[in-house]
Amino acid sequence: MSVKTEGIRIAEIPADIEWAMLIAYHRGKLETIKESAFYEKYKMFSRQNDMVVTPKGCSAVRVEREIPISHLEKKCLQALSEKKRAKGIAMANDICKQYRRTGRYFDEILESVGGGKG
Repeated sequence: MSVKTEGIRIAEIPADIEWAMLIAYHRGKLETIKESAFYEKYKMFSRQNDMVVTPKGCSAVRVEREIPISHLEKKCLQALSEKKRAKGIAMANDICKQYRRTGRYFDEILESVGGGKG
């Protein structure tokens, strides 16, 4: 894969609440608060940056070539992928246990800005 970054506005977003809310915006989960400053923040951020979730950002990513792999290589890669996935799930579960109820759910965040269901 290659990414042509010339002419693309890039923003690095740490995997935190800002990232989560930006993803929620792009998935249409903030529609209930469309008139709020909270919504406008993510709308403007999205307009100011060409992220991979925008058509312009996606068009910058290109598959250079496909490389055929053997059945054995495929099995090894699948096993490695499953191992990494299990590790990621375990890490997410640990984070959930460690930070249980120290944050807010999306519906609680939306409700706090006046547009959530409740």
